Amino acid sequence: MYLIDTHCHLWHPEFHSDLKNVLKSSRNSGVDYFINIGVDVKTSKEAVKMAKKNKGIFAGVGYHPHYAKDFRESDGSQLKKLLSARRVVAFGEVGLDFYRQISNKKTQIMVLDELLSIWCNTKLPIVVHNRDAHNEILSVLNNIRKFNPKIVMHCFSGDKNFLRECLNRGYYISYATNLTFNKELKELIKYTPLEKLLLETDSPYLSPQTKRGIRNEPLNIKESIAVAVAIKGVGEEDIVRSLALNAKVVFNVGHVSINPRIVYKYKGGLYINLTNECSNECVFCTIGKGDYFAGYNLRLNASASIREVLKAVSKEKGYQEVSFCGFGEPFCRFKEMTKIARILKMRGYEIRVVTNGCGNLIQGKNVLPLLKGIVDKISVSLNVVEKDKYNVICKPKLEGDVFSEILNFIREAKKYIPQVEITFLNFSDLDLQKCKEIAQSLEVDYKIREYNITKNTD
Repeated sequence: MYLIDTHCHLWHPEFHSDLKNVLKSSRNSGVDYFINIGVDVKTSKEAVKMAKKNKGIFAGVGYHPHYAKDFRESDGSQLKKLLSARRVVAFGEVGLDFYRQISNKKTQIMVLDELLSIWCNTKLPIVVHNRDAHNEILSVLNNIRKFNPKIVMHCFSGDKNFLRECLNRGYYISYATNLTFNKELKELIKYTPLEKLLLETDSPYLSPQTKRGIRNEPLNIKESIAVAVAIKGVGEEDIVRSLALNAKVVFNVGHVSINPRIVYKYKGGLYINLTNECSNECVFCTIGKGDYFAGYNLRLNASASIREVLKAVSKEKGYQEVSFCGFGEPFCRFKEMTKIARILKMRGYEIRVVTNGCGNLIQGKNVLPLLKGIVDKISVSLNVVEKDKYNVICKPKLEGDVFSEILNFIREAKKYIPQVEITFLNFSDLDLQKCKEIAQSLEVDYKIREYNITKNTD
């Protein structure tokens, strides 16, 4: 895998004397790609020029809100021309800055509107600078929603509610290296889904904790990655893979594959994405928000055959357990799941199934006895502790008292599956005592899972 600094300013005077060394040391650290962001006409031209001359460097063309007071019609014409230049992959940075107000608010908004009218003739992603202008930036961006743009909230700042709104709009959230010392950002990244996460240095600005007072460089992206790994509780390869895919999806930079996957690795485990069909339409589910999860495209063009799944699993070495868990409910393809599980069991794998617990409802009969001796562990995503909220949050498509049927499924599963657990989502109003009581009454283990703060589900 490789690293990418999705927002840096390599044209900056602080890099003039030793840019070659900066790039060399960054590449030696694994940073192969750089998006060099302009902040006015002059620096945008420099960014484009550097991109044409240097392998791995791409350009962003923009106009920073600090300079809005100096914006002229001729600037707009020059930016428009630059946007069609080779290796330009982003429009930005552009936006609003009401913290320093080097340019007054009215002028900033007027210039941003003008810039977005220039952007409308492109398909480039927009890199947005926002500081203390949350409502205003969202209002301006409303004007271009019909174009369905890819939007990156650069050097993210704001509260949990603003993060939620950005995520609900489908924006990508980019954290700069101030993530390493900013407590508020460390809290927010917990709730930022991997499929919407980007990291940047904003170098030469915002040096990380270990290099405060020293010029920031692209290689310092690794310090933000380490923070993300620790906070989100995933492996470094999960973060790096996610960042690479997101950069490919947003900027079309990098060489990671975006082809659909039927077998994928996550948190050190091996998973089978058997189907995209599901009996629920959960409001928090990744499948309803895009094609990607943890650096993979899990949106299948067609359900994989048994042979295809077995072949894909055989390519991955060093795993003792395989989990059926993807964009859909594995019990929707029960026959195929059972055949695959039986063969993999004979090959020495332990078999785990992650399910919404509606398997018997989906199949119209009790199919759990057929899993005896094949499935070693089953994890049921109950998510909430009461029926009414389940119907609101999980939105079952099946008729009847689905919540109660899931509890019956869990009781029945204990007869045939050695290990049974239930999981709950950590909504702010989740009754932890009730979770424990439900697990104890069913005599199974339970686990609390984090969730991404999209929609007002907490």
